[in-house]
Amino acid sequence: MQRYATEFSKKSRTFAPDMETKIETTNTGGKVLAYDGEELVGRLEFSFDGNVMSIDHTYAFNKGTGIGGVLVSAANDYAINKGLRVLPVCSFASAWYQRHQQFADILYR
Repeated sequence: MQRYATEFSKKSRTFAPDMETKIETTNTGGKVLAYDGEELVGRLEFSFDGNVMSIDHTYAFNKGTGIGGVLVSAANDYAINKGLRVLPVCSFASAWYQRHQQFADILYR
């Protein structure tokens, strides 16, 4: 498991405590898991179609605490590191990208 602390996340998180994220992938997709200590507090599911990563579902088990943003930000970092385009199918992810226009260049339209 890796500690999630990119420069972007350090500046943008206001509610979520220091969390750890873990990314698990298969040939067809994967998930981002968010942990607060040992407790699983959120999950994001994504799928691949060529070089496009679709963010399909975001689940934050404690609403309003910033967990969803941590999940999408971790998925975004993964996409950037792998050279993928992002298709935010999930309404939460879509809203996140609308608020973070600095990542508009990686969106698949």
